[in-house]
Amino acid sequence: MPQAKKQKTAPAPVVAMTSQADLTGLSPAPLDNFEQALQNETKATEEIMQAAVAGSQNVFFGNRLCPFAQRVFWMATERGAMGGFTYAHVDLSMGGVPVEKSSGGGTYKRDINPGGTVPCIWYEGKPVRGSVTCALFMDELHRGSGDMPALIPEDDAMAAAIVRNGVDLVESLVDLLYGLLSTRDPSEQDVLKAKLTEAVAKLEAHYVDNAQADGPYLLGERISLAEVCLTPLVYRFAATLPFYREFSAFEHAPRVQAAAAAAASRPAFQETKPANQLVCDYQNDFANGQRAKPLPCGSVHA
Repeated sequence: MPQAKKQKTAPAPVVAMTSQADLTGLSPAPLDNFEQALQNETKATEEIMQAAVAGSQNVFFGNRLCPFAQRVFWMATERGAMGGFTYAHVDLSMGGVPVEKSSGGGTYKRDINPGGTVPCIWYEGKPVRGSVTCALFMDELHRGSGDMPALIPEDDAMAAAIVRNGVDLVESLVDLLYGLLSTRDPSEQDVLKAKLTEAVAKLEAHYVDNAQADGPYLLGERISLAEVCLTPLVYRFAATLPFYREFSAFEHAPRVQAAAAAAASRPAFQETKPANQLVCDYQNDFANGQRAKPLPCGSVHA
């Protein structure tokens, strides 16, 4: 009697990739699971959005699945800032539900964030947009709270420049990571793999060439904005790209891995990261679901 073919299972997200990394564990689940998992979140209702614009509530609009929103959520948790904000969950079109329909009939895009994305902060009736800007805002709003230093050094111009350059290199990975995950065209995948390899190598070289002291971070023992931007991405892609696209983006970047692993060990990161199963489901939506690019002409989708 022939043996049944063993079903391939999706990996649990990991931070530090090694050649022995375990790429098995979780299986993509139906998108309905998102709503079940997030049903207790405070939604971005019309009332909350109106209060944000009026300045009667300070509101952090986010989504716990999104790596860019996690940057801000993580920073706010490090600084103990969340007590001063209402957190409002924004549905990011999971399952093909447009943000206009899931967030107050279009009010979110019209009045809160025209890009329809997260994170977005409204503080005292004024908006703060973009994940890097929002993370810095949370850092500066409660500077001195918690044990994390300022995300960009204030007393060392060269160290500050090194951090900013590191952030630019991290941001250069974003379109390539999501592009590779979402394309199902093998020829396009090959092009993106080559570009991603080059981009990660530049980031790794920046860590190697500009390290300030012994320690895992770009500035040695001092965590910075570079790691706050980097780590949510590594957490999501270090294991899921090898599974979905048979490509290890960070395999040859040990300094980048070490920085992300050290940052991810901080309690505030652990508190703000989504559950592994949700990350697996979220990435599957890009690889095979509503957010995946169309299959190439002439291909057969099994």
